[in-house]
Amino acid sequence: MNHKHTKILEKIFHHPISHDIQWNEVMKLFRGLDAVIEINKHSGKTTINLNDSSIILPKQTHKLVSNHKEVIELRHFFEKLNIIPKS
Repeated sequence: MNHKHTKILEKIFHHPISHDIQWNEVMKLFRGLDAVIEINKHSGKTTINLNDSSIILPKQTHKLVSNHKEVIELRHFFEKLNIIPKS
């Protein structure tokens, strides 16, 4: 994971919740972690498979992760995989 990936991860774990996280940054983070990314052509939902775990993300209609629930879901997914920023 490079410096940019670390910064994105820190944004995801920031308290209070950060509202300037871009979806393309999140996808770059997943790619940097060698995740398998599948986009459903019909629903637009994205399935991320990483280390035998998966998360289904909603259709990305905005540039930014649009609500705190999505940020919390990402946070929990990374916590489950023990991928957390170093403090």
